Formats: sequence, C-alpha cells, structure tokens
Amino acid sequence: KKKVMADTNVFLDRLLNYDKENMKESTVEKMQPYIKDKNFRPEQVKQVSSALVGLCQWVIAIEKFYRVNKVVKPKKETLGIADAEFNAAMADLNVKKAELKAVDDRLALLQQTLDESNTKKQNLEDEFSNTEKKLTRATKLMAGLGGEKSRYTMQSESLGEVYSRILGDVVLSAGMIAYLGPFTSNYRQELTEGWQSLCKKDNIPGSERYVMANFMGDPVK
Repeated sequence: KKKVMADTNVFLDRLLNYDKENMKESTVEKMQPYIKDKNFRPEQVKQVSSALVGLCQWVIAIEKFYRVNKVVKPKKETLGIADAEFNAAMADLNVKKAELKAVDDRLALLQQTLDESNTKKQNLEDEFSNTEKKLTRATKLMAGLGGEKSRYTMQSESLGEVYSRILGDVVLSAGMIAYLGPFTSNYRQELTEGWQSLCKKDNIPGSERYVMANFMGDPVK
C-alpha cells in the first residue's frame, strides 16, 4: 500500500481517472468494512490525519456512486437505446418530411399549372362567346343587307336607265325652261316633240315619252 501511494502524482492521477463506471461488485464488497465503520467518517478521520480526509471522502463517494449507478446504469442503457431509436425515428421522419415537401412542391406546381390552364380556358371561352355574338350580329346584318341588296340592285338598274337617257332629257328640260314658258301647252308639246326628233337624229339618248314633271322630280318634295 505504501508502494501504491509512494508517488503522489501517480496516485492522485489514478484516483481522478478511476474507472468508476465499471467497478466490480467484489471491489465494493471489500470496501464495506470501512463504509460500515462509524470511525471511517471524514470528521473522525480528520482527528487522526487531515491528509486522509480526502481519501476517506473519495472512498465513500465512490461507494455511493456504485450503489446509485447500479440502479441508474440500466436506465441509462435503456435511455441510450431509446435515444438511438428516437434518433433513428427522427432521421426517418426527416426523410419523410423531405419527401412530403417534394410532394407539396410538386402539388403546388401542378396547382399553378391548373390555375393557368383554367385562366386560359376561361379566356378562350370568353373569346369564343364574343366571336359567336359578333358572328350572330354579322349574320343578322347580312340578312338585313340581303333585302337592301335587292332594293339597291333595282334602284341601280333604274338609275342606270335614267342615266342612259339623261343627256337628252336635260337638253329638252333646259330648252323648255329657257324658251317655252310664254307659249301654250299644245305649242310647247309640238316643239318638244320636234326637239326629241332632232336628238334622235343626232344620236342623243333620251326618254321615249319625255315628261318634264317626271324628270325634274316630285313636286310635293
């Protein structure tokens, strides 16, 4: 024992680094006579040797640690297993969270694509509706213009006939206004027929039966 304590530094180092976690039951049993001895108390040992007080405290503390650790160690081991299982579960949970986030991101992208497609669909439906309305209005307009076309065609043909003989009718109308005012109707008619003959002779187109009232317009208007 003196040899063990001969080198103080080595002895203290052994005490500080003592493997208390793996103490044997037999070692603790050897300590029991000292632990049970009422004189093996720091206050009692101090009366004999103040240098041994620390060693006494260390022995008592180590023995108490063993008793407590004997109960706690299995629980610590169980806790270690539980921690390992918890860490494994957390790692698996993190993987699942990452997978869920990937699914959520994909779902958000699909939702965005769906919203854009719905917007495009609505725009196309609106454009189709507007085009359909325009087509309906255009069809009605064309149907209305169809009747106008017939009327315009008839008027065009009628005006064509009027324009084809307008030169002679203008000549006769100008002559009547300028020269025939003072004369009787019979004499005016005779002169008018003479002028018509001259126009035909010179190939000036005019109405077959010229009536000044018809050529000059509606007297009511």
